[in-house]
Amino acid sequence: MNRELRQRIKRASEYQKKAIMELLPKESAGHIEVIAKELKALVKESVIRFGRECAFGTGTGADACTDSGAETEERVKKVDIQ
Repeated sequence: MNRELRQRIKRASEYQKKAIMELLPKESAGHIEVIAKELKALVKESVIRFGRECAFGTGTGADACTDSGAETEERVKKVDIQ
């Protein structure tokens, strides 16, 4: 993705945020900002935890990190269609 497209997408998301904030009461703006920060922190922590699980092979995310494509190819039989 080129730089111009990324900038346009970022600008569009900022406009969306401003439009939504204008629809809400002014008193709720602070609450929305806090919720947005908490969601960002939650996603960041989840990505970090998943990365650690993949790197060290622990937890429930370890199975998702393995490349199971090679395993499935070994179990597949080639069938001729007539």
